Amino acid sequence: MGLFDKHIKQIPSFAYRSEAFDYYFAKSIEEGKDDMTAAELADKFANIVAANKRLPDSPPAPMNTIEKGVYYANQIVAIKRDNPDLWDLVTSVAGGIIGGFTGGATVAAIQEPPQEKIDFNNLQ
Repeated sequence: MGLFDKHIKQIPSFAYRSEAFDYYFAKSIEEGKDDMTAAELADKFANIVAANKRLPDSPPAPMNTIEKGVYYANQIVAIKRDNPDLWDLVTSVAGGIIGGFTGGATVAAIQEPPQEKIDFNNLQ
């Protein structure tokens, strides 16, 4: 097994077309090709890899706070819609946890101070 280890090449993996382009462009430049030739070869390589692996062109732009909130709200709505039993379980557990923070203490009702009853028929 040690005899063939030198000939085994690790296959690069790419998540986006832009990664495949960057990889092959850098490799071509290292091999001494001029910039234009390296870019053309990298473009062809990236197109082939992206088409065969169905890769998106580039990573999505980072979301701002509002976009993240909308994304997570949509995820929660999808879970609630698709799995109503799971939603009931999660909300029950969350209610139990939040209710557990009170330590089992009950909240006393607010009582109004007692008022005198006035008999309007017998006023002096």
